[in-house]
Amino acid sequence: MDGLGMPYEVVRVDRAAAQPLNFTQLLWNPDGSARYAGYFMAPNLEAIGVLNKSDVLTLWDFQLRTGARSARFGVWPGSIGFAANLASCNAEDRPMTFSAAATTVIGASGINPSATLGNEGLWRCPFAKASATGSCPICAADFAGDCLNPSCTATQVLDFAGGATAGGALVKYADGRESLAFIFDCAAFSPTCMVLGHLSLSWLLHDIIPGQRDVLLTVHQ
Repeated sequence: MDGLGMPYEVVRVDRAAAQPLNFTQLLWNPDGSARYAGYFMAPNLEAIGVLNKSDVLTLWDFQLRTGARSARFGVWPGSIGFAANLASCNAEDRPMTFSAAATTVIGASGINPSATLGNEGLWRCPFAKASATGSCPICAADFAGDCLNPSCTATQVLDFAGGATAGGALVKYADGRESLAFIFDCAAFSPTCMVLGHLSLSWLLHDIIPGQRDVLLTVHQ
């Protein structure tokens, strides 16, 4: 984003902090305008017990009211409606290619849709390339037993070459929210993460005037 001249903020989320993060103040300006055009999340804080239910609902409400898109890394397949292929969990280099459905995501990003991406050193549990369940459950911090189960349509956009598993999906929720979800964590050493970061940013900011709003990056400390 520095190279593109795109303003952004990085926010660390620590559930054990003495002063919990106020998501309403984070996402909205005092005059009621939105502070961000979209956000990256790494890992998927919604689903790993870092955010409580009110935080998640505040974040979703922000997306609904502004149309802001999200891109998430380190997503467990079950939270986007797919079954994890546990036998394939590893960090070995298995080439990935974009699926035909990735065309709308690639858009005008300049990414070659025929590119082959490596993933050595990136831990992940791929998901089976089968029909998704139609539900994207979130069961986190303070609402175990009272999970959020939004309806969703998840379409694979990043496939592991030569197999029946995938590593990324475009998730469209029934309420109108949209998110790119990748099942692996990213790292600075990975050229693939640079490519997918550029791809995600282009998709996040589609139809957004550059500089109109910042981009929010959240990470767990």
